[in-house]
Amino acid sequence: MLRRLPVLILLTACVDPVTQQQVDRVVYAWMQCIDCMDHERESVVALGDAAVPRLRAILLDGPPPAHVAAINASMQALAQSAPAGSAPSPAVIAAQLDSFRSMYRRRALLALTGIASVQAHSALCAALAAAVPATPISAAVDSGLVFFPAAPCP
Repeated sequence: MLRRLPVLILLTACVDPVTQQQVDRVVYAWMQCIDCMDHERESVVALGDAAVPRLRAILLDGPPPAHVAAINASMQALAQSAPAGSAPSPAVIAAQLDSFRSMYRRRALLALTGIASVQAHSALCAALAAAVPATPISAAVDSGLVFFPAAPCP
């Protein structure tokens, strides 16, 4: 058995950790997919705890400001090019932006419940503590915590 130990140590030393850039690429592919037919969620869950910090940030803060700005610019351009009288109102655009932010948060929540680790549970507890009670996000996080029945939030 001792003869095999150096080989095992050598093999584990050669495994590259997942970089933040790789994590972001996989996580944002899940956040931005439309049909989501390429197993995007499963790819995020497969990252395990490496994805938790980014998912936690999305759950707490929503999408990156650059992503929101890009969607807003796209909607504004569509509104400006619409025929007179058919452009969406600012309220409609605001509702679409809220929906976009919610989609990111819901997907982060789904990925965290799929990861189901101690770090993922901690991220859900942080989101629950930060959420305004009786709002859709607090209800969604509370529902996600059902997947962690043995560990209530502190």
